[in-house]
Amino acid sequence: MRYAKQTIDGLMVYDSLPNPYKNYPNFPNESAKIIEIEGFLPVEESIINAGEKLGELYQDGNVYKYKIINIQAEIDAKLEQEKQSVISEQQFKKQEIVQAKITKQIEVEMNDINLPITNIIDNIDFYDYWQVDTIYGLNKVVRLIGTDQLYRCVQSHTSQADWSPKLVPALFTPIVAPGTIGDWVQPTGTHDAYNIGDQVHFPSGDPAIYESLINANTWSPTAYPAGWELI
Repeated sequence: MRYAKQTIDGLMVYDSLPNPYKNYPNFPNESAKIIEIEGFLPVEESIINAGEKLGELYQDGNVYKYKIINIQAEIDAKLEQEKQSVISEQQFKKQEIVQAKITKQIEVEMNDINLPITNIIDNIDFYDYWQVDTIYGLNKVVRLIGTDQLYRCVQSHTSQADWSPKLVPALFTPIVAPGTIGDWVQPTGTHDAYNIGDQVHFPSGDPAIYESLINANTWSPTAYPAGWELI
């Protein structure tokens, strides 16, 4: 049996009557007398069901009882919160997967060899700047830092400091807007060879303009003069 007593420190609860009171003659038969004189009252044991909890003690006649508080709404709210948290986490992970797939799809589309050059140039900010120690796959488009010039990778490789797109035409070919005359760059195959009517500055940086007289032209104006006309 537990007992409770009001003190200056508030309501105190004891698992049994304190030892000094057990020295009363005929204890525990005189418990009622102890209670009457010292102010101890028994604490009634309470049984709680699912969805309930014990609240504060209150005096009810000659006993103390616990308030029974219904917490089913609180439990339901917590369960709903945990449920929503699980759903939110799942939705977040789903969005991550969707975003990754969309990003991958856009990456493929924006580096498609058949994508019109105007589309590439109009979306120049999509393309990353060229960096060293980076794996570049075939057709990957990069931007040369400090410029608005874009280059397409024509040979898969891991970049090095001395393999800048501007310096190694065997690895990158410049992307030039239609109607713009670019510098002559050594083609690496038929896919980037010059065709009839294509115009280039040659040598690089020179204002002189040459026009290709043949298709699949992979030679420079000096290597094969018959394939070019100075205009």
